[in-house]
Amino acid sequence: MEAVNKAIGGVDLFHTASVGEVRGFVDNLLLLRGRAPLDRCEFCLKDRDDDTGRVNLWIRHAILCEVKVLRLQAMRCEGLPLSSQHLTRLHLYDLFLKDDYLNFSSCMALQTLDITSCTIICAKISSQSVKYPSLSREYFSVCFRTRVCAPSLISLRVVDYWFRTPVLEGMPLLVDASIRVGRRTTDCCDYSDHGDCGYEACVSCSGSMHDNNEMLLLHGISEAKNLTLIAETNTSVFRRDLRKGPTFTKLKTLLLNEHWCVAPGFATLAYILQHAPVLEKLT
Repeated sequence: MEAVNKAIGGVDLFHTASVGEVRGFVDNLLLLRGRAPLDRCEFCLKDRDDDTGRVNLWIRHAILCEVKVLRLQAMRCEGLPLSSQHLTRLHLYDLFLKDDYLNFSSCMALQTLDITSCTIICAKISSQSVKYPSLSREYFSVCFRTRVCAPSLISLRVVDYWFRTPVLEGMPLLVDASIRVGRRTTDCCDYSDHGDCGYEACVSCSGSMHDNNEMLLLHGISEAKNLTLIAETNTSVFRRDLRKGPTFTKLKTLLLNEHWCVAPGFATLAYILQHAPVLEKLT
């Protein structure tokens, strides 16, 4: 059994039982195999609130085994961030992420980060090494904005998030960015782009009062050469950013949807065209 365990280069654990029911098997498979290297490891659990401590122990052991590709699904991940010099790809699906768990400053080999359908209660997503992140259908906090600090990004995808729009910090190496603001954000006000519509019950404007006059999305992606900007309902999130005066000096290709071609989105489009001096293609 020991020889077989050490020969395993990848571990995939999918089950519909509780952690307690499979604990003995997983402990034997992972914890008793020593630190033989793992190429990949995937945990897909039944209930993300089930025995968080034991699950995190399994994850930490996979890290000790120098796992290169790690996939986590349906669990709670909180507390201390991951630390690995070997992890290159991380896929997170349907997780509850809290505290500093998305601080990847100690994962210097990490390049691909895929976060899908996760609840993110983290002040910051940070990495000095990640080049290809994707954030899709995330549930951000309704009380504060999560900051994304990843200066080495080459490609970025942010699609259909819920609640507060994240703050994208500077990304000087960015080439391609795709942003789709869906119907579930709380930052789309039909009455004001300035965060001051005057309605006390407006969740959008009451939240923007604490933004310290900073851009949310466009500052981070203003260095991109190729941009896709999709507004599913209206362009108010983008219009609010444009009031801060961003420029798009490297932008060559711009893809938009129909909301940019009708008032007030048309004025927003006009601003981008005026401040994108090397633009070659508009679709």
